[in-house]
Amino acid sequence: MANQIHPIYCIWFLWVDPVLTLAGIYGNLFNHDLATMTFYANYPPTEELKPFIVQFGILWADFAMLTGMYVGMRLENRLLISNWRMEDWVGGGITVACTLLRALFVLGVGVKQSTSKAKDS
Repeated sequence: MANQIHPIYCIWFLWVDPVLTLAGIYGNLFNHDLATMTFYANYPPTEELKPFIVQFGILWADFAMLTGMYVGMRLENRLLISNWRMEDWVGGGITVACTLLRALFVLGVGVKQSTSKAKDS
């Protein structure tokens, strides 16, 4: 028996999500100013710890996801790299990359004090 899928999922994944994805691709590739204004607040640098605290909280979710991947691969006898599927490489690679970047950010690697003042808009 086929699964019953709620119409909202069909509408979202077949119509809304592709449009949003294409708009995001356009903005990030061709209209950098729009993408920057949309996704990043143009505030002066701050001493606030909130971004680090949020990223630290998400870091635990990354570790939980990696642990889940490890357990799943162990149960399926796929811990040897030679047994990995393409999905394991892609999913694991993306998750590891995100976890490493988040951990480096939380540790302050590459985060420097700004000596210039932000321009007024």
